[in-house]
Amino acid sequence: MTIKKLAIALFLISALFISLTACNGSIQSTDQTISTAVDSTVESATQPTTDGTTQGTAQNTTADTTAALTTQLTTDTTAQSMTTQSTTAGTVYYDNISSDPIGLPVIVGAADQLIFLRRGINALGNYKITYIDYEQFFLQEGETQPDSGRYANVTADGEINWDYGGWVRFEQTPQVVDMLEQLTLDGQNVHLPMQFKDLGDQYAVFDKVDFSKAIGQTYSFTIIDKKTGNKISYFGGDDITETGQVVLLDKNDNFIIRLTVNFLNNEIEGLYTDLSHYLSQRDLRINGIGCSNTLNEMYNAFGKPNKFASDDTYMPEVTYYYVDEEKNLSYMVQFNYYNTIHDHRTGQEGIVKNSTITSVTAYIGTR
Repeated sequence: MTIKKLAIALFLISALFISLTACNGSIQSTDQTISTAVDSTVESATQPTTDGTTQGTAQNTTADTTAALTTQLTTDTTAQSMTTQSTTAGTVYYDNISSDPIGLPVIVGAADQLIFLRRGINALGNYKITYIDYEQFFLQEGETQPDSGRYANVTADGEINWDYGGWVRFEQTPQVVDMLEQLTLDGQNVHLPMQFKDLGDQYAVFDKVDFSKAIGQTYSFTIIDKKTGNKISYFGGDDITETGQVVLLDKNDNFIIRLTVNFLNNEIEGLYTDLSHYLSQRDLRINGIGCSNTLNEMYNAFGKPNKFASDDTYMPEVTYYYVDEEKNLSYMVQFNYYNTIHDHRTGQEGIVKNSTITSVTAYIGTR
């Protein structure tokens, strides 16, 4: 009788252990699935078709969306490729890498809000540019390319021909220091170097990323904010250095703006409004001069540049540049004219009117 009771007790203990193990595994699987579900929602909310249009419905990547997807994707096998790392700040989600992701950027204080992907995400251009007049910017059907007035190929003083096929270098332009003091983004004054929060409160979470851990690595990565779907993407190849360019994307993977980030101190040193002939969603201007102005209007405002380039490969590229030897800082503003730019209305490249500025760059950094 005693032996029988002992056998029953052992059986019950074993059953309880199996039940607890299964429960723990289920919790871990669900936790990883939430991250994968948000990743899938953010990255696949819109997909370009062959005609350049967008297919699919964008979903909000808020906490409510995350909760809704928990039940929907608990059996999603892609969750098996997602690993986690516990920190004092929370759980960091990584995609398709080892459980000990040495050399990845780390975060401080917002681990539960961010997802790291070890790959870059290509930008899309399915959005309307609100700060340009499309009829003034793009050549309309049947319209002849203008070549006089604000669209002229030669400056009023005859000093520069924007159609010149070559590179021309002039003296350094100390006025660029003052130009960078007149920097505006969507009409608001900004100053370089800056932080992500200075781009808007919705981007402040990216200030918690410690990029320095990635220096010396050779991979691409994307960091996604689960609350907003906004993301920063870096395309690697060569060793990651102390400074690198990242692309800021919205929840639908549409291009917002390109940035030069100092990976040692997490400061943004440069702003760029072009990416693969996409116009930025942000309106960057120097003393009111920016996209949709012309190179002639730029020249009238700021004078002769430090250098000018134009050939079969490069459309006009105009640079104002100065090195402060004492501070060991370089200052640069650049304006470009591309003769074609993506037009979201057609999903194709549209022809830009002559000498029209299509991108602006502002940069302050160590030499």
